[in-house]
Amino acid sequence: AGSLATIILIPKPYCIVALFFLAVGDTFAALVGMNYPLVKIGRKTLSGSIACFAFCCMIGLLFSFGLNSPTIIFGSFVATLVELSSMKINDNLSIPIFSGLSMYIFNIA
Repeated sequence: AGSLATIILIPKPYCIVALFFLAVGDTFAALVGMNYPLVKIGRKTLSGSIACFAFCCMIGLLFSFGLNSPTIIFGSFVATLVELSSMKINDNLSIPIFSGLSMYIFNIA
């Protein structure tokens, strides 16, 4: 549902990069956070958040689809904050939507 909403609501290439953030950043946040828990923040860990940010930046810069580096880094930061937050909304829905919209707004502002 989150991927479909992202594709419908957010223009390309922002939606594609945001979906990469979900697929790669959220996955590595979980893997690193569970295997190397460093400083618990609610149900999440600082190590998982650092991994999320690092891998979002890497995958975003690797597959930028013409987006500039500051936009990707900002989107990675937003994706990390959304992943870290303990919102009631599932992060599989919120990460791509919030990171994609933030990159779009950041780029047009």
